[in-house]
Amino acid sequence: METIERAGMTQSIELNAAYLISKHGIAAARLTAVGLGDTKPVAPNTGEEGRAQNRNGELVKKGG
Repeated sequence: METIERAGMTQSIELNAAYLISKHGIAAARLTAVGLGDTKPVAPNTGEEGRAQNRNGELVKKGG
């Protein structure tokens, strides 16, 4: 979990990563967080609701 906290991920991504690590045995070093809000927005950034929806990211499992 130390690696995940240093990556500065959001709480939601941290919780998802912790679940994958503890329940599925995926090594923390194999997980990478990718923020998507600035490159793949799901809503316009013109209002607070749209900006909230764009606070999104993905966990990517590295091969190996």
